[in-house]
Amino acid sequence: MKSSHRTWRKDLPLSSDVAPTVLTDASTGEAKSQDTVVACSDPLIGSRSLIARSAKAAAATTVAALSAAGVAFVVNILMARLLGPAPRGGGAWVLQVAYVAVPALALGFDRSALRGEGSRSWRFVVHIWVVGAVFSIGSPAIFGQHVAVAFLIASGGALLAVERGVGMWANRLGRYLILQAAYLVWIGVASVLLFLFSVHDVDAWLAVYAVPSIFFFLIWLLSAFKQRSRLNPENGNYDWWKSYLHNVRYVPGGISAILAARVERLLLPFLASSAALGLYVSVATASEMLLWVAQGISESKVGQEVSSNISRGTVV
Repeated sequence: MKSSHRTWRKDLPLSSDVAPTVLTDASTGEAKSQDTVVACSDPLIGSRSLIARSAKAAAATTVAALSAAGVAFVVNILMARLLGPAPRGGGAWVLQVAYVAVPALALGFDRSALRGEGSRSWRFVVHIWVVGAVFSIGSPAIFGQHVAVAFLIASGGALLAVERGVGMWANRLGRYLILQAAYLVWIGVASVLLFLFSVHDVDAWLAVYAVPSIFFFLIWLLSAFKQRSRLNPENGNYDWWKSYLHNVRYVPGGISAILAARVERLLLPFLASSAALGLYVSVATASEMLLWVAQGISESKVGQEVSSNISRGTVV
């Protein structure tokens, strides 16, 4: 058990986008947030603060999960009514590929962020756009344009996943909730408009899911230029290779978890037909609400446990 009484010095954060004030242990160089140091100095106050903020984080992520499930449920009904089983199945298959690709593009950074190893520095998510661009540009020649669209959709999903992990650990979910709310509002409004105008082209419906990734990329690019323009001695000291080797160990767990819930949807068009998937997914989507809520609560508990261990001075 490490002693919780340490000497801390205040360092400049990587950018104004980093929520917690960064404090560094003068003896070990270990970085922690200002709130964590307060928790270390007074365990009783720290425990109460962590419990209250973790409860808020759990409530926020639960509401976000319920909202996402509600939007998905409405869009699912609209697509099923307008497109019919076969086109609906084709569109659903592309979305399933995107969902499975999300943990692969995140490269485990979404999982490590939940454990307090994350950052809102532009470098922490640059791999998402690099890998997503490579697959989006290179896959049409081999797998067709729909797979390219799937990786474009997955890029936005991976960014949201990492942002959620960072926000959950820091108990500061404001930026994630804004991005998630904007994403859901766009999906819902655009889908309703497509339904009202009787757009039967499945590519138009898939474009609705792909457009937010472009805006997320522009936001990230602006943030990167903003951070790079600041005088920061750490800009050239980021060990990319070590970071990726450390985080990639979380990828198999993330992919296996999502495959367990979606593998039948990926295989159904090959085992039966796209129409069969269209009929199946119309019913299966309605049952996902509980899964998404459970995922939000479980991830908030991971962040709570990490924060609690740090407040007690233990190593996670």
